Amino acid sequence: MSWRNGLAKQLIQLLNYRVMGIDMSDEAAENIIDLSGERERRVHDLNEKRLQGVRAAFVKALPLTVIAAKPKKKSKKKR
Repeated sequence: MSWRNGLAKQLIQLLNYRVMGIDMSDEAAENIIDLSGERERRVHDLNEKRLQGVRAAFVKALPLTVIAAKPKKKSKKKR
């Protein structure tokens, strides 16, 4: 929860700078987090977690069996 408060404060600061027409200082510009990039990473992590769960369910329901090599057939004797 505390990271949300920090992000909210940074977003409010950014909006205040834009509304007032004040250019942001270099220090403030370095501290701004790319929210879209963070969101994409979270969404990717959630999708990956969901995919791993589906894979685990399939492995549990339909386990892959190891197919043993077939023995070679004995050649028939010709008469």
